[in-house]
Amino acid sequence: MRVIKTNWKAVFIALGTLVVCYGYFIEPYWIDVTHHENATKREKVGVRVVQISDLHIQDVGKREMAVINVVKEAKPDIVVFTGDAIDHADSLKVLQEFVSKLPSVPRVGVLGNWEYWSDADLQELKSIYEDNKGSRLLVNESVQYEIKGKLVQVAGLDDFTAGYPSLSISPKAAVDVSILLEHSPGFFDTSDFKNLKQNQFDFCLSGHTHAGQITLFGFALWTPRGSGHYKRGLYETSACSLYVSRGVGTSLVSMRLGARPEVAVFDF
Repeated sequence: MRVIKTNWKAVFIALGTLVVCYGYFIEPYWIDVTHHENATKREKVGVRVVQISDLHIQDVGKREMAVINVVKEAKPDIVVFTGDAIDHADSLKVLQEFVSKLPSVPRVGVLGNWEYWSDADLQELKSIYEDNKGSRLLVNESVQYEIKGKLVQVAGLDDFTAGYPSLSISPKAAVDVSILLEHSPGFFDTSDFKNLKQNQFDFCLSGHTHAGQITLFGFALWTPRGSGHYKRGLYETSACSLYVSRGVGTSLVSMRLGARPEVAVFDF
C-alpha cells in the first residue's frame, strides 16, 4: 500500500502566497459601507453625514472611484474628511480631482499627521476643500449649517499626532446636532478631552488607526503613534460617542488584511 506524504512546507508556502495576494490585490479595494442609524440615540433630525478617512490618495483609480460611487449613492447632506487625505505634496492635484467628483454638498475636512509630514502647501489644500460653497478645512475651528430646518455644527481639531489641537471651540447651545472631528483618536485619551463636560458633543469622528491595517483574525497587531487604546468602531466617552473609522487607503505598505477599507454613513 502506497503512503502519500503531505509536503507541509509547500502547503504553507501556497497558503501564505494566497494570503499575501488577497491582502495586496483584493481587500484594499473591497470597500465596506457601514450604516449607523440614529447615531446620537436621540430624537432624529434627519441629517446624513458620510465620513471619509485616511485616503492616502495616489491616484483616482479603482478604489477611489468605488468610494465616489458609494458617497453618491448615500446621498449625504455633509461629507467629512477626518485627515490623512494625502501622503505626498504632489498628490494635491489628485485629491482635487477626487473631491471634484463628489456630490455638491458641504465638505468639511481636518488635518492628519501626513498632511504635515508631506510638507504640502496647506493653503492649497484648504482651497481644494473649499472649492465648493459652504465647504471648509477646519483647524481648531467650527462651522454651522442649516440643513432641512436643523442647525448642525461641525467642529474640527488640529491633529493630535503632528499638530496642536485646542478645545477652545465648543458647541453652541442652539444647535440640533454637534459633531467633533479629530484625526488621531489618541486625543480622546488626554486629560484635556476628559475634562470636557458630559455629552458636550453629540458625536465624535476619528480615523488614523486603519484598524491595524494588517491584523491577525481581526486583532490589530500594531497601530500608529497617536492611536491611544482605540482600534476601530464605536466607543463611548464622557463627552461624546466616538467612532473610529478603518479608513480607505493604506500607509507604509499597500496591503490590508482583516481590516477592510471603510466608508461610514451616519444618520442623525
